[in-house]
Amino acid sequence: MLKLEMAGAIRTAGWFATLEVPAEDGSWRADAMASSTDGSRRMAWEAQLSPITVDDIAARTDRYAKEGIRVCWVHPGARPPQ
Repeated sequence: MLKLEMAGAIRTAGWFATLEVPAEDGSWRADAMASSTDGSRRMAWEAQLSPITVDDIAARTDRYAKEGIRVCWVHPGARPPQ
């Protein structure tokens, strides 16, 4: 559901949005990919619902950066203790 909400927000902002976009080499898959209307800019949107370390976020962000893609990490809020 969060992925659909992100795509809706991207489209409302005037950008194109596509869900589950993979890298050509398979090294990453964006939950939602925002593309500017002229195609010159892309931004991956990641819906982070499961636990992740800061190191994992940094590594995944670096993979996007190597392809000139910025990334926005989205988390719906604090979770109750397990």
